[in-house]
Amino acid sequence: MVLLLPLCLCGWLLMSAIYPGRAVASGADCTKAGEWYQKGLALSDNSAQEIACYQKAVELCPEHAPSHERLGNIYKARRQWDMAVRELQLACEGSDSSDPHTSLGEIYRMQGEYELAIREFHTALDIREEDKRAQANLEYIQRMMGRDDAGGEERSMVPVPIFSREPGLTLSQGITSVSLTLGSMTIRREWISPQERPVDVWRLALGIRYGLTDDLTLGIIPKMFWKKAYIRTWEGESQPSVHGLGDTVVLLKYCLWSRRHTSFAASLATSVPTGDEHKTAWYGWTSYTIPLGSGRYEFMPGLAFSTSFRDLGYLHTNVSYFFPRQRENGLDPGDELSYNLALCRPIPLIGEPYFFSLPVTSLVGQIELNGVYRGEGRGPKIVDGQESRVTFSGGNMLSWSPGIQFLFQGNMMFEAGVQIPLFVPDNPWCTEPVYQIGWTRSFF
Repeated sequence: MVLLLPLCLCGWLLMSAIYPGRAVASGADCTKAGEWYQKGLALSDNSAQEIACYQKAVELCPEHAPSHERLGNIYKARRQWDMAVRELQLACEGSDSSDPHTSLGEIYRMQGEYELAIREFHTALDIREEDKRAQANLEYIQRMMGRDDAGGEERSMVPVPIFSREPGLTLSQGITSVSLTLGSMTIRREWISPQERPVDVWRLALGIRYGLTDDLTLGIIPKMFWKKAYIRTWEGESQPSVHGLGDTVVLLKYCLWSRRHTSFAASLATSVPTGDEHKTAWYGWTSYTIPLGSGRYEFMPGLAFSTSFRDLGYLHTNVSYFFPRQRENGLDPGDELSYNLALCRPIPLIGEPYFFSLPVTSLVGQIELNGVYRGEGRGPKIVDGQESRVTFSGGNMLSWSPGIQFLFQGNMMFEAGVQIPLFVPDNPWCTEPVYQIGWTRSFF
């Protein structure tokens, strides 16, 4: 015991001589570290020069948390995960801020380490309850892992409406969602010059959405069409058909406000003419021009809101406005206002059901109300060899849409639904049900 104290003192002096950076930094060193931190902060370009400033700061003062945090965020942006985790862990040890915990949790989330991510987000919220980044990430992971706040009810994905596809939720950064939907409908009045005709339509849409940030989602949605028209002539009924690529929708959706189970977002969808505006189909000796795409850049701004209730399920609502432009064939379509309300309610399961040899993690029943108001439009018409402009009516149409979703392990979902006209205008453009099936998969 007598020799213990001198031995400890000698050991400390020896370690200090060999590893001077590990000794407790003086106040002067930490002041100089702060100066180097400010130099790096002035650059803020994630460059090697900025990194060198922070490295000099932590060399002078190893416990300088702001420098560790900035280094961690730079390495995170560069996807150098191991170095980012090490620096952010050091920042967490020396800081009373929630930010390094949130950044560390985001790295764990992107690496698929969801339990570690949840722990960091909870720590961040314990420090600062108003940390919106931590709230949004925690809510998203809990949904993706099939949990609610109580850790009870299981889900693999968040159910979204089958027909009104855009909820108020946005994808978290780095998350990709791929969907494939096939719809069948009969349009009672589609403009096939020189007048409106009934048309059977099959539409196949591929939706690819990616979370650029936790608040901003980019979507690309190309659409394929198969159309068959019914045209009565003095010789009988002609049924020309065409198929091909129509327009591609480019979607930007930004989360305006989010708190736990509730999100409010604004979106802008742009219709890009990637396919044929129309195709010519022959039936016998007669040719018909059938539209596939718009042939124009057109815009659809919208707003969407989503929330969830423990006893009811998910409630989604959205509204969008379509600004059309006059077509090449002279058709001037009316503008269109769409509004939708959907309730998605999980259905309790008993045991472990299987569907096509795949384990079902949850069933979701849903009901939607889909409303569309169309303004009047104008189009060309030839009467006795003379071309004139005629007006075709618009009006308000309301449909109700029951459906069901099968949620599987591996963040995969299948869905099926039918849209049934409930209220139609005097001269409706669609009176038959619309059928749709779809598949969705999320990737981390």
